[in-house]
Amino acid sequence: MPQTILIIVFALIFFDQRGAYSMQPPPPPLDIAAFKALIAQADLIVVGEVIHRNESSPDAGQLSKSLEITVDVEKSLTKNNCGKHISIRESFPAPLPDKPLPLPGNITKDTAGPAISAAKVGPSAYHGVYHRGERIILLLSDTGNACQFRPIGSGTYDRHLGEFLIVNGKIETLYYTFAPDLKRYADSETSFLQLLDSLIAAAR
Repeated sequence: MPQTILIIVFALIFFDQRGAYSMQPPPPPLDIAAFKALIAQADLIVVGEVIHRNESSPDAGQLSKSLEITVDVEKSLTKNNCGKHISIRESFPAPLPDKPLPLPGNITKDTAGPAISAAKVGPSAYHGVYHRGERIILLLSDTGNACQFRPIGSGTYDRHLGEFLIVNGKIETLYYTFAPDLKRYADSETSFLQLLDSLIAAAR
């Protein structure tokens, strides 16, 4: 019976490549048509390197936390009035404390083994994941503050997030996958950026 409880726990928690998130259906694989729609929403599109990262922890009683990132712009793919460095700011709900799972009526703490906790069930807001020294491609929306942005889709749980990681010459996503028509470009940084350039030009 303890094995059954473990199965339930893992069914309730979705693990992505960089951490744990409550179970939720991810956006569908990103295809070229959806990629075009993301590009059309973006106020700024850049390739750059993360040079500063600060994550605030919420004070007692607060329900959200924030990320503040500085990106050294390697290349601007759209008009950039902000120069070499841009600021990224994202706010998202802080995770609630883990709570023990309720045990079925015929199981007691004595027979269940070690206590098992799980994160809250329900949608978790998507947000960027950043590490200093990491190269990324960002499709950004203006926050309304001078030269401060956030990725398209930040703070949602059912939209594609406009952050793409450059890893070993390939492009990776967060929270979702590439559809076959786009994945063949994502296997090469050069091919992906050439496609991105062509889609931006076509949208003008």
